[in-house]
Amino acid sequence: MLFPLPPGPPKFPIIGNFFDMPTEKEWLTFAQWGEKYGKLSSVTGKRASAFILLGSF
Repeated sequence: MLFPLPPGPPKFPIIGNFFDMPTEKEWLTFAQWGEKYGKLSSVTGKRASAFILLGSF
C-alpha cells in the first residue's frame, strides 16, 4: 500500500517539480516552502523520485 506524499508545490506530469528546484540559495526556497506547505513537505523530480523536506529537526 502506498501512502500519499506530504503537501508541496504543484507538480507537472513526468517532470514533477523540476523547474521549481532552486539552483542557488536553496535554503531560502526550502524555508519558503516550509512556511507555505508546513514543516513536512515534498517535491518530485524526474521519473517520480520523491524528496521529503523537513522544516525542522
